[in-house]
Amino acid sequence: MRGTDAATRGIVLKTSACLYLLMVAMVAPSHVSAQRAVGAPHLPSAAVTHPVLLSQADDRRLKKNRSEQQALAEQVMELNREKLLGFICTDNGIDWPSPCPACGGKLIFTFAHPDALFCKACKTVVRENEPAWTGAIGGTSKGGREIAFHYEGKGRNRRFTGALLRNYRHAKLAEAARALGRLYTETGNEALARRAILILARFADVFPEWPVIRIESFPRPAKFCINPPRPYNTWTHYKWRHTNNYDIPYDLTFAYDFVYDAKAWENLPGGRSHVESNLLRAGHTQAWTTHEDMGLAVNNLTGTMLASTILLGRTLGDADMVHRATFTLKNMMRVFFHFDGMEYEGALTYHGTVTGRCGIAERMLRGYQDPPGYRDEKYGLKLHNPSLGSELPEFARSWKVWQLMRFPNGNPICIHDTNFPASRRPLAPNTMATNIELNAYGHFAIGRGQGLNGIQAHLHFCPFTQMSHYHRDKLSLILFGAGEELLSDTGYVHVRGKNRYFANSSLSHNTVTVEYDSPDKPLVLVKPGPEFIGTVERPKWAAMRNRPLQEARSTLIAYDPGVRGEKNVQLIAASVPGNSRSRLTHRTRELLLIALDENRSCLLDIFRVQGGVRQNFVLRPSCDEDVLAENCSLELGPERAGTLAGENLRYDEIPADRDNIIPYSWLVHRIRTADAESDWTLTWRGADSGSRLQAFIAGVENAEAWLGQSPSLRRARNNGKRADDFQNPHLLLRRPEDGGGITFAAVYECVPGNEQGAIRSVAFRWPEGNSSTAPLEVTIQMADGEIHVTANCLPIDGAARMVPSYSVAAELGGHAVWRWQWGKSRKRTRLALRTVYRTAAGDACNGFLVDGTIGGNAVLPGEWVRLVYGDERAYGYQVEKIVHQGKSTLVQIAGDPGIKKTGTGIELMYFPFYNTTGSPWIELPPATFAKHPVE
Repeated sequence: MRGTDAATRGIVLKTSACLYLLMVAMVAPSHVSAQRAVGAPHLPSAAVTHPVLLSQADDRRLKKNRSEQQALAEQVMELNREKLLGFICTDNGIDWPSPCPACGGKLIFTFAHPDALFCKACKTVVRENEPAWTGAIGGTSKGGREIAFHYEGKGRNRRFTGALLRNYRHAKLAEAARALGRLYTETGNEALARRAILILARFADVFPEWPVIRIESFPRPAKFCINPPRPYNTWTHYKWRHTNNYDIPYDLTFAYDFVYDAKAWENLPGGRSHVESNLLRAGHTQAWTTHEDMGLAVNNLTGTMLASTILLGRTLGDADMVHRATFTLKNMMRVFFHFDGMEYEGALTYHGTVTGRCGIAERMLRGYQDPPGYRDEKYGLKLHNPSLGSELPEFARSWKVWQLMRFPNGNPICIHDTNFPASRRPLAPNTMATNIELNAYGHFAIGRGQGLNGIQAHLHFCPFTQMSHYHRDKLSLILFGAGEELLSDTGYVHVRGKNRYFANSSLSHNTVTVEYDSPDKPLVLVKPGPEFIGTVERPKWAAMRNRPLQEARSTLIAYDPGVRGEKNVQLIAASVPGNSRSRLTHRTRELLLIALDENRSCLLDIFRVQGGVRQNFVLRPSCDEDVLAENCSLELGPERAGTLAGENLRYDEIPADRDNIIPYSWLVHRIRTADAESDWTLTWRGADSGSRLQAFIAGVENAEAWLGQSPSLRRARNNGKRADDFQNPHLLLRRPEDGGGITFAAVYECVPGNEQGAIRSVAFRWPEGNSSTAPLEVTIQMADGEIHVTANCLPIDGAARMVPSYSVAAELGGHAVWRWQWGKSRKRTRLALRTVYRTAAGDACNGFLVDGTIGGNAVLPGEWVRLVYGDERAYGYQVEKIVHQGKSTLVQIAGDPGIKKTGTGIELMYFPFYNTTGSPWIELPPATFAKHPVE
């Protein structure tokens, strides 16, 4: 039952002079309807109980601030009719940021300055044609009328004040219509409904005449086109905002739903059909026309279009809209997510964007029922209160990833273009450093310990780097310990210029960069043409054709989460050999997290690489505070002139000829060098936290240590003027290629500021000489004991397939305490894959049926098996249960296998959709562990 609250009564009192407003006669343009996807019967909108989705309007992702909405409704009620109608123009505008000319801040629209834009930062009021126009973008309307979007300035500094004003003002009036409608649902005040309907009707008048705008953002400066001809084959064709995903406006759809039952419709010629046909359905047609012209391709904002389509379909009683959006949403979950639930770009920021928008669409479906007699003959869907969380397991997994990809202190892990946190969070004393396992995406973390003595080491081997929001970070390491990111990935830098892409480069990550004797040609990826149609079919086609051009499939070599060995040793190893273009024949990284006592651990880092004319092992410390380099055991020379790019190139000087120069090496400066052929040590200490990274680094023949500084960027908070203010150490261990490759190795201990490290010394030994496949022996000396490690990782049948073997033994007071081994020989237990089971496909479980039997405790619950493809690439899967079935064995696993077995090999069901040929097999974990009594 509707009541009247005090705020609304205030609006009614203030606007009593406006209550006589009558709706004016309006000539409705010709009907523009969306193409039917399925078929009748449909409910007419009058048969729908309105408002349909009042609860969804209060969803936290769509909810409006209550007091702001009341104030907005009050402001719009006070406008006279002519002023209000004049604010809704026959041209929309350009949704393109125009910074404040005084301070560069963001301009906004308020009804306090209805004919200007306002800067919140410096309070400047920016009016159209102040300063004078310097040019215009011209075009014609649908009816042949001339259109001009004027601007001031030139190039990248153009400001479209008038066009931006119209765009922002229209958006604010749409928001006002929603606010008025929502108040009407609570009060029954017809004056509020009349004003909302007046806004809706005026938008319905002008929307068919609004031009379609196309924006080409790159290369800069951006290019704009008014009413380009079809096909609208990019997502930056729009009428409302900067992409087609907003052409069905949430606010006006909610407003229409809210005021549907108002009496004021009786005075509107054309009634509701005028708004439905010329505004709401016309917006739907525009959005989906672009989607069709793009070959049904989706992007990271498509979830908004799907959510608004479901909302509109439910408001209009159009089941076709709902079904088409639901079908596209299901396909989008396969296109945009790996089978472990991570969004394909690998950045937690965009993972949240895509998952959140798809989540809104999923919630728009809740409670929906197909009309009686409705039959979906195109998509085969039956929707009766659907829950995609249960129908699409990957949807549920994507929500878990959002929380999973966090450091122990709760901050996001800044992989690829992930926004770095606003501040460092304190670490709770009882927090455990846990494992993260995202094998489809290519990111594992091994963790052990509690509180400040906990350590979490991340190995990143994502298969893609050449698209969108990826970084060049193959086999990069991130290390969290002593409550801090002691080895960081910078994350998403938004500032323009040099620093933006320094943060993306290999030089800015804890990995190995490779220099060559001649520059690579730019990589050109194949894009599907207009003849390739289908949300899933297009990326599948592109993935297979681009795979030879891109980095080869990242491969999990070994993973042991410490189930058998009581977490005394954990192992993660991966390979990214690259393609022929990369000129890398071998590239692997192996991390072993080794217990030093009940709560403290150290990390053994082994990086093997072969290829190029010089390899650079890169380490960069925390980006969150000043870091001091201390206790370096090398005799560093005097500071060198210039930068890493050359002695004659000063800091920030970009060389004209960049061939054979490491990208962004001109940002590494204040360099001191030393021979690094013998084992050496280095400590990095946080100036604020006091937390220390103690690195024990293996000597490498013919290697030099280059210890300099580079911008750490995070603390500049994306302020371009301060991007160079914060400098931290930057280490490169440099070695020329001699044809045999090399192995870099180091041991890291993370030490809280008020504690002493447990490790006294580390000795590295290469019994057969150092190479990319060399056996390595490591002795870690502590005050009361030793850890002995032997590591082998030999290539079999080429660089792609590796067979590692390790032995780690702990001694205390000269007596053996425990011994862990991973593989005693090259031989591994292989079981041919017969069948893949997926609950998503209707099977009773997720798992693999293999030929042969698995005896005894060969695989414990919680351990991981590897599924090796015919092309030698491999994924890993956590085992839940082993079930013997005669001469075969069912290996039940946790989560979706993400694949199906074909007649010729394996097909990946999710991004990146790779198909492989050859006979796949399951490989069992070759781990053993034994405790020895201490005498």
